Amino acid sequence: MNTTSFAAIDDIGQANLRAPAERARVLFVITGLETGGAEMTLWRMLAHFDRTKFEVKVCVLRDEGPLLPLFQKIGIPVIALGAASLASVPLATARLAGLIRAFRPHVVQGWMYHGNLFAMLATILSGTSSQVLFKIHQTPHSLEHFKRSTAATIRIGAFLSKRTPKVIYCAESSRVIHEQLGYAADKSCVIEDGFDVSTFAPSSSLYKKVREELGLAPDSLIVGRVGRFHAQKDYPSFLRACALFLPKHPRCSVVLVGPQVTKDNQEFQSIVDEALSESPELRPRIVLLGSRGDVHRLMPAFDVLVNSSTIEAFPNVVGEALLCGVPCVVTDVGDSARMVEQAGLVVPPRESTTLAAAINTLLSLPANERRALGMQGRERIMRDFSVEKITKTYEQVIEQLLKT
Repeated sequence: MNTTSFAAIDDIGQANLRAPAERARVLFVITGLETGGAEMTLWRMLAHFDRTKFEVKVCVLRDEGPLLPLFQKIGIPVIALGAASLASVPLATARLAGLIRAFRPHVVQGWMYHGNLFAMLATILSGTSSQVLFKIHQTPHSLEHFKRSTAATIRIGAFLSKRTPKVIYCAESSRVIHEQLGYAADKSCVIEDGFDVSTFAPSSSLYKKVREELGLAPDSLIVGRVGRFHAQKDYPSFLRACALFLPKHPRCSVVLVGPQVTKDNQEFQSIVDEALSESPELRPRIVLLGSRGDVHRLMPAFDVLVNSSTIEAFPNVVGEALLCGVPCVVTDVGDSARMVEQAGLVVPPRESTTLAAAINTLLSLPANERRALGMQGRERIMRDFSVEKITKTYEQVIEQLLKT
């Protein structure tokens, strides 16, 4: 088992934690290994890291989370600090500092806001010469959308960004917004997320098979939405749009995938009920699948993917859908429009009527024209955002840093 509790570090011994001298040691610090875009990006990238050049460990601030088996499968040691509350932060920071002293990484790579903060504070506390890099995965148009503690973390990160040699953003829009928030502009670096072009791919067999599994007619149309239940994902606007476009397409069903997107979530179900209050006959055509580990199987069955978020940076779900040859309707947030280009339509956030019209436009196209749009998107993602290309860029940033 590759997971190591912090309490066991002393038993392992400092020598076993140290990598061979010819390899650069890199410690990634992330809040948890939940099923999310930023977490999956880290896993995909580390799966392609050159282990002859780098020794990598991952430190999780909380407990490991459901993605732990994926990291275990690629041989990445995961160390969990178990920070479960604000009161546990000082002890978790001290433990992370101890890990840094033991492993002595050349680079400590923060991953998202809290990971960045812990990485910097613990490295300072450790007294080592490890260099700390920041990685940011969001494009916050306003800090009002965040909890007070997270907003404070973002502000502290802006102050601490002056101490890091690089702030790596996953989107150009994210860079612009954070520099406006006070993050050091001379430290900025944009490295987009990388996608597994072999796992996500068009499949005529899955197009048919998924319909059978969901009990849908072979000639039915599917509008897919993949994302956790969160205010930033703006499910209310999307569901109100469903009430507008579904009556025009009697063969169409809407498939929703994501954590807490279930009938058991009363808050989510109340949003569904309110959006469809005037069209209760549409409810059977809203299929709730909840959290799924086989999104790569489901996406090739979609005819259109919708991402109605109010906040995004570089939405993985859009790139994955395009790789499956599925055209997208996205809100104009983060780098969504840049990702889609000609392979779909872009609408303003929080405008259900405009969103419904865009979905209706794609559904009304002949199937071959709709698929041709999606294939344009697949070609772009394969060309510019493959995980192999992105990982190589990341490795080069680290290597260049260690030469200075």
